[in-house]
Amino acid sequence: MPRVAHLPATCQDQSRDSGTYQSPPAWPSRTGVSTGTPGAAIADELEAKFREIEATLRQASDAQWRTVCPSEGWPVGLVAFHLALHMERPAGWLEDALAGKPPFEFSSAETDALNAAVAGYGILPSKGFVLGALAGAWSRMRAALHALTDADLERVALIDRSGGAGEAKVATVRGMMRVVMRRTDDHIASIRGAMAGAA
Repeated sequence: MPRVAHLPATCQDQSRDSGTYQSPPAWPSRTGVSTGTPGAAIADELEAKFREIEATLRQASDAQWRTVCPSEGWPVGLVAFHLALHMERPAGWLEDALAGKPPFEFSSAETDALNAAVAGYGILPSKGFVLGALAGAWSRMRAALHALTDADLERVALIDRSGGAGEAKVATVRGMMRVVMRRTDDHIASIRGAMAGAA
C-alpha cells in the first residue's frame, strides 16, 4: 500500500489569517505552441480543465473553501488537493510506461485507503498550498504527455485486479487518460456545485 507522508505544516488552514495570505505561485506557462506530439492534444485538453479549476479555486471565499462537496464528503479545499494527487499518481505511471517499466498494479482498496488516510488527518490545506500542489502535479503530467509517441499511447500503463483473481483489467496509456479526464471533470463539477451552493 502506498505510504502517505504527513502533510507539511504549510498546508494547514491559513484562511483565517487573511492578513498574511500570500498569493500562490503562478502555474507553469506553456512554452509556446503545441509540440505536435501524440500526447500534445491530450495535454492541451487537460490543461484547459486545470486552468478552469485554478480560476475557480482562486475565487473561493473562506466559507466556500470549507464547504463540503456532497459527492466526496470532503471540503472543497480537500477535494482540490485530491485533484493534485489524482494527477501525481498517473503522471508517475506514465513515466514508468515511458521508461519501459512493468505496468502499475492498481488496487481500488489501496486507492481508497490512500484517500481515507489523507482525509483522516483532519487538516484543511490552505488555498496557496493546494494551488501550488496542483501546479506541480500538472507540470509533471504535461511533461510526460508531451513525451508520448503513437506507440506509447498503446503501452499498457496499469493492471487493475480490484475485481478479484482472474478478472484483471488492462489499461493502455490512452485508456488511462480517458479515465483521468472523466474523473477530473467529476471533481471539478463537484467543487463548482458546492461553491455555488455556498455563495
